[in-house]
Amino acid sequence: MLEQDILTAIKKVQDELTCPICLDTTQLPVNFTCFRGCGGQFSNSSTCLRSTLCMHCANEALQLGLPPVARFRGTGGFAHCLICRDTRVDARMLTPDNAYAINHNVLGIMDALGMGAMCRCVGKCVGKCVGTSNTLWRHALGIRFGCA
Repeated sequence: MLEQDILTAIKKVQDELTCPICLDTTQLPVNFTCFRGCGGQFSNSSTCLRSTLCMHCANEALQLGLPPVARFRGTGGFAHCLICRDTRVDARMLTPDNAYAINHNVLGIMDALGMGAMCRCVGKCVGKCVGTSNTLWRHALGIRFGCA
């Protein structure tokens, strides 16, 4: 394979790994849990195959940082699926554990391609948390459980 072909292939992978929310390279790629509103046509029985997005963006889009009673107040707590737009899910019942799954296969591919991971959280760690996706994942767990 020619070097130009390899670069073209890497560029295509990078384009596929663009988060549909922030439009940047996906950081800590997750796939939404399939809520079956699309009839499962875009799922592999557990996760939506059309949704590779940043864990941070998934949390923001589903308002998981808010107390359950404060989520999507204008719609009675219900949110539409960001992928199929047909499914309505009670966002008050969602947690990071049941809303999405970390895509460890994509994490490995991104690390192998040198698509470095950088923390996007606001605070003292900005610019310091770089390296592999695994490093970023451990950092995110620290933030999530209050030990970072």
